[in-house]
Amino acid sequence: PNTHHWVIALLGAQYAGAAIIPINTRYTGTEALDIVERVDAAALVVVGKFLKADRYQQLLDANPDLSIPTLIRVPVDGDDARAGVIEFEDFLALATDDTRTEADARATAVTPDDVSDILFTSGTTGRSKGAISAHRQSIGVA
Repeated sequence: PNTHHWVIALLGAQYAGAAIIPINTRYTGTEALDIVERVDAAALVVVGKFLKADRYQQLLDANPDLSIPTLIRVPVDGDDARAGVIEFEDFLALATDDTRTEADARATAVTPDDVSDILFTSGTTGRSKGAISAHRQSIGVA
């Protein structure tokens, strides 16, 4: 959903040199899992229950052995925390002078030709395809 968490996560990840791969919150667990696995996600910012569905549980239902190194949960609809998933505010609180310095170094190393995001098509006529954008392209349309 459109919350301030998304903006913070997107800008923070791109600042640190990570590529952003947004996943439609209306995808089924299987559709979302397909993208997560195809991009070999190192981290996932996932909403709690949204529109009466638990999106993370849908991913687990599609693949009970799903393993993503960092899972950060955005709380919505007053849902409960889950084991192995970092709450969004707790994740932000992990920042230290050392991690900020590391993020600054990563930001300095980002070039205009580095991947900024991968947007997946709707998959209307088949399997969705990822369209890759570089930082140069993102800045160019701003």
